[in-house]
Amino acid sequence: MIKNKRTHLEINDTLIILSSIFSMIVIAGNIFALKFTTIGPFSTPAGMICFPFTYTLGDIITEIYGYSIARKVILMGLFNLVLFYIFLKLVIALPPASFWHLQKEFEAVFGLSSRILLGTIVGYLSGELVNSRILSFLKYITQGNIFVPRAVASTIIGVTTDTLFFNIAAFLFIIPFSILLPFILQQYLLKICFEIVGAFAAGFIVKKIKKTQKIDIIDPYPFKWIEKYKKNQDGETH
Repeated sequence: MIKNKRTHLEINDTLIILSSIFSMIVIAGNIFALKFTTIGPFSTPAGMICFPFTYTLGDIITEIYGYSIARKVILMGLFNLVLFYIFLKLVIALPPASFWHLQKEFEAVFGLSSRILLGTIVGYLSGELVNSRILSFLKYITQGNIFVPRAVASTIIGVTTDTLFFNIAAFLFIIPFSILLPFILQQYLLKICFEIVGAFAAGFIVKKIKKTQKIDIIDPYPFKWIEKYKKNQDGETH
């Protein structure tokens, strides 16, 4: 049964598992992004294999538990990512043991620049929140129908925001624009292809969780102005 207002959700195992996997993939994706790979004709950071899963999980959490819960999960993922980098910088700063001679290699692999970290934060936060907010809005106006088309539409916008913000913040004026633009387009096309497939997988998972847990929330929190407008209209008609 669809609930049309915000409700208090008891902590359940499924939400904890989804949230934990979400944060793990966010951190793993940033580590893997340090390696570049080639998939067919496309060159892309290896972390690209992880980030589509964050959008798929974000869609699942938003669809079942509502935007308010999804936003908290996204912010927790950001907090975990920043905390990871803080500990990483501390580990790099520790003096190496006299018998360990891989300090330079360790720094080369894990010593991310501040621009890449900034790009990651801006791209992740903007893309995930935009995706979740739009999916929630589309669910609100469709009353929970046609999940897969809604997930694809919201993800396309979220991925566009994420890809543009990350690459501009991280690489603009560092990589020549003639190289950066094709690089961005390649990432974008790969992400969209993965996300379309992920939307169908998410649809299957969403259906199973809704059926077993009897939870399906339409969260009007980001759209209070719509509720107020409707109430005003109803008041005027009466």
